[in-house]
Amino acid sequence: MKNNVYFGFIVISVILLFSIITPGYALNDPVPHVSATIFYPDTCNPEFQVDFEISNLGARSSSNSYLAISLSSHLDFVTWHTTPEIPDLMVRVFEIGYPIFNMSGLPISTENLIIEAYNHSFDSDESVIVTMFFEMTLYQSSTEWIKYNLVMYPEITNSQSLSIVTDPAIPNIKNQQGYPVHELVIPINNTTFESDPEDIEIVPEFSSLILLILFPTITIIATIYRKSVKENKQNFDSNPVSS
Repeated sequence: MKNNVYFGFIVISVILLFSIITPGYALNDPVPHVSATIFYPDTCNPEFQVDFEISNLGARSSSNSYLAISLSSHLDFVTWHTTPEIPDLMVRVFEIGYPIFNMSGLPISTENLIIEAYNHSFDSDESVIVTMFFEMTLYQSSTEWIKYNLVMYPEITNSQSLSIVTDPAIPNIKNQQGYPVHELVIPINNTTFESDPEDIEIVPEFSSLILLILFPTITIIATIYRKSVKENKQNFDSNPVSS
């Protein structure tokens, strides 16, 4: 009985030691991170850009990983590019009514326009900025939004790597497929550009009324002066100074 206890203790110790020195499954998982920043070019242009910064803070991901973006009803997708340039990264657009699958694997139809950037395997600590240009089709709309999330699959495909990892991971907000997403509210494009008073050279205004007064005055003074000079000359000619 005592030997059985010792044997059991040794087996448990070996199992615990093996679990400590053996890397866990989490070490083989990518760690996705995505953030978004919106930029307006000017106050009159309905087109704007959003920079989605994608990062992988874990192990290398599968090329099945993708950035998914859903647009509200009055937003339209225009074009895109990446920084740095990623040749294998591709973009696909799912129009409204397109058949897709939700998070549970059930078929649904898209209720909003969906854009996916996909087909790239992210190395550990790799980051890329996906710049997308959108257009607001309803002027001064105050209810537009962009929902987005980053989905990554582990590169190692085995029985332990069936799950996906997403950013965000907590489903406070969900897209129409049921995945947790970030929401970017699109502000009304009412940005105004104000000049800096220190950079403005102020030139004093010269009133035209002054000219109307100044010209006649100069004319009168000149006439009086010429008349005075003429009279003095006549007086001098009529009364010459004797030597």
